[in-house]
Amino acid sequence: PDDDGDRIPDEMEGPSGLVDSDNNGIRNQLDHDDDGDGYSDDDEWDAGSDPTDWLSVPGGDYVAFIDDNGDRRALYFASVGDVADGNRGDSVSLGEIAPVWPRISDSYLLVGDAAADPAFALVLRETREIHRLQTEGIHIADVDLDDPRGGIVYVREGENDGGPYTRIDFVTYDALIGGVPLPTTLYETGGEIAGLSAAAQGPATLVFGSGARDCPICLDLNLASGTLNLATRRLGGADLGNRERYPRLSPDASSVVFIAGPDGNRSAYTYDLVGRDGLRNVTGPGWHVQSAVFAPVTRRVLASARPADEPNAPYQLVLFDTYQDRYETITQGPSSKIEVDFGP
Repeated sequence: PDDDGDRIPDEMEGPSGLVDSDNNGIRNQLDHDDDGDGYSDDDEWDAGSDPTDWLSVPGGDYVAFIDDNGDRRALYFASVGDVADGNRGDSVSLGEIAPVWPRISDSYLLVGDAAADPAFALVLRETREIHRLQTEGIHIADVDLDDPRGGIVYVREGENDGGPYTRIDFVTYDALIGGVPLPTTLYETGGEIAGLSAAAQGPATLVFGSGARDCPICLDLNLASGTLNLATRRLGGADLGNRERYPRLSPDASSVVFIAGPDGNRSAYTYDLVGRDGLRNVTGPGWHVQSAVFAPVTRRVLASARPADEPNAPYQLVLFDTYQDRYETITQGPSSKIEVDFGP
């Protein structure tokens, strides 16, 4: 029975329907988003997800992560719910590739290859066909899928007659799959670029950390919008006087999450690019963060983290809800779960 007509069975609501699944002060009977995950109860019922479980969402919220047991690295791909239930999902067969920087889009998985520097591999999700880019004489430092432009952006480091350089290059999916990966340079600096991220939708947008080479406090976040002409602006509001690195844009490019450690401990921070919430430390002092990424709903951040006071503990996947000030550790075990990405 469903006495109050909210499509939640009475037995799930408890006596008098007073259960408040997300502890927001609004009981489920009157709350249109019982678990506070950003999806309405009606949308969850229609999609078959659980409106009282914030780990259960429409579409599954797929996650890719690297599992490192000390001897080998493996790429896993699964829904957040499956991972939380103890199922790591599919291990993606990559042959001799030692994966780093996993990225997900509707059609592709992308990983860097730590075993054959410099290289990265594009994996077709449907067929698991692998296409690799390998270039002599340079070092690839980070990669991302750039769906608005229809390709891949990556950081490459090298040296020419003018000395060391760092570039952000772009190559189309078609060129890489067709075996003629001719890159276009979007940005070049004589300094360092520590991480980049491309918007998953909307106008082509990049955010990246750049600064003077080997300077521990000079790295700042920069935002670039446009096509292949990257006029950049520094994100001054995100300047912590420390190395802000590994930035990742939210799917709609409204926010950026990045890693910084102004207090000596690496935390995940979010910075609102449209001026609503400003700068926030979303993981707090209790965690040491290795990587972090937005979920498809921007209020949720998934991090590879360990307790700050346990330096020998393995990194696990921890899901943080930035609105409800709650978190859930969704993996266990002796191996570290590092370098994570969310996707559709």
